Amino acid sequence: SVKTLPRAAFIAGTLAAGGGMVFLGRRMATPKPPPKFPPESLVVAVLPVGQGEASWIKTPDDHFIVIGCGPDIGGRELANSLRSVGAQRIDLLIMPTPYRESLGGVPDLVRAFPITMAYDNGWVEPLNQAHKAAFRSLGENGIPIFSAEAGQSITVGGGTLEFLHPSEPRILRSPEAGNNAVVVRLVWGKTVFLWAGGIQREGEEALLSRSENLSANWLRVARFGTREASSPEWLRAVSPEYAVISSGPGRDGYPHPETLERLQAAGVRLMRTDEASEPLLFFSDGETV
Repeated sequence: SVKTLPRAAFIAGTLAAGGGMVFLGRRMATPKPPPKFPPESLVVAVLPVGQGEASWIKTPDDHFIVIGCGPDIGGRELANSLRSVGAQRIDLLIMPTPYRESLGGVPDLVRAFPITMAYDNGWVEPLNQAHKAAFRSLGENGIPIFSAEAGQSITVGGGTLEFLHPSEPRILRSPEAGNNAVVVRLVWGKTVFLWAGGIQREGEEALLSRSENLSANWLRVARFGTREASSPEWLRAVSPEYAVISSGPGRDGYPHPETLERLQAAGVRLMRTDEASEPLLFFSDGETV
C-alpha cells in the first residue's frame, strides 16, 4: 500500500529523537516572486475553491507548502495560482482530512508539480473514492506519505511548522476523521498562522485539555464555519486578529450563523472565500500580519 513507502527510513534519517524536527534546506535559482509581494515577507494564500480547503504558503526563499487541495477543481486552481507566483515544486503537501473537500484536487496537483513529501492524519484505510484516488496518485509518483502527530515540527525557510493534532489516544466521537484532523501552526518570527483543519467540538476540547499554546494572529476556521466548531473557549485560546472561512455554495448553510456571531463577538477581522473571486493573500514580515 501507499503507507509502506519509505516512512521508517525517512523518519530515522530526519526526525530528531523526541522533538520530531525536519529541516528543509535552501534551493538555488528559483524564480523571483512578483513585485507586488512585500520584500522578504512570508505569503499565505487561501483560495476560493467552493466548499473545500486549499491554501499555499510561500517563504521568502521560495519554499512552497500546500495545506489542503480542495475538491476536484482545487488541484487545478492551486496549480494555476502556484505557477503565477513562480513555484516549480512543492516542498510539503498537508492533507488535513481524508475527505474530498481536502484532497479531491491531489491528482491534478501531483500532475502539475514534483512534490517532496506529504503528511496526512494517519487514516490508513481509504475512506472514500477521493481518498483512494489521492493515495493512488501519490503512490504512483513515489511521493512518501507520513502521519502527522502532535509534537512534530518542520523547520522551513526561517520559520517553524508545528503539528498540534492529532494525538494519541485518537478521538472516537463522530466525525472521527474530522476530529482527528491535522491541525498545524506556522510560527514566523513573532507572528503565528493556525489551520484548524476539520476538527469539531471534541477536537477543540482535546487540544484545549493539553494546554497547548494555541494563540495565533491568523486562524483558518475549522470546517467551513460549522456551528460544531469555533467554540467561545477555542476562540479565546487562539485569540486571532484575522480569521478566514473557506466555504462555498452548498446545502448545509455554511458558514453557520452561530459561528459568525461567535467570531464577531471575539472581535476578529473575518474574511470569507465565498465572498472572494481571487485568492485571499496575507503577508508577514515576522512582526505583524
